[in-house]
Amino acid sequence: MMRKIYIFLAFVTLAFSCGVKEKKMSSAKDYMYFSECDTYIHLANDTLSQNRFSIGWDMGRHRLLTMAVSNTVYTVYRYQKVRNPVLNGMPINNFLCSPTRKTLNEMSAALSKMNEHWTLDSLSYIFLSTESIFDTGLEMSFMLSREKGIYQKNVEKAIRHTSLEKDINKVLKPYNLVVSRITTNWDCKPFSSTLDRYPLHELELSLNTPMPKMFVIMPLVLMR
Repeated sequence: MMRKIYIFLAFVTLAFSCGVKEKKMSSAKDYMYFSECDTYIHLANDTLSQNRFSIGWDMGRHRLLTMAVSNTVYTVYRYQKVRNPVLNGMPINNFLCSPTRKTLNEMSAALSKMNEHWTLDSLSYIFLSTESIFDTGLEMSFMLSREKGIYQKNVEKAIRHTSLEKDINKVLKPYNLVVSRITTNWDCKPFSSTLDRYPLHELELSLNTPMPKMFVIMPLVLMR
């Protein structure tokens, strides 16, 4: 199980290549921004968010501009703590998931900062996990539990059942970007987890949020 999680996180984290260059960090009362990998992490009450937003050119031959949303617990915090003493001892939200609204609010702030350094109208893909949009992931998992298998057509049907595309496009509208399709990447197959690994009582989920027996963890690809 843990091996699958680490493989998946490697896929999301390495969605594009980070250049080797001197690190610079800027900070404000509500975020930290690392120039080495153009990484944004929201900061609230002196605590780093579990969501990490990075932007860069992917490793493919077409050099497409890509943004990846991954979990700070597994990525930036462990990496930066050794190389940047400013982060030593800084509290971090260690939840393995994030409610959709929280992630989208932080994505909006991240894009605003990234827009200072990047031409965002070139952004082609956004990679994220169902754990990063947890309540939406619960809806999808509930829908998939009623299907005979986790196939691409069933995944895309479950996505269309949610408001994810509409909500993402609201965040992207200031940059004249529109997501036209959301799917999954079958190079990293979906797998299921029990809900007891998530702090459900602390996530302030809607009473209408469905609670499937198993949560389907999968990478989602948002394409223009």
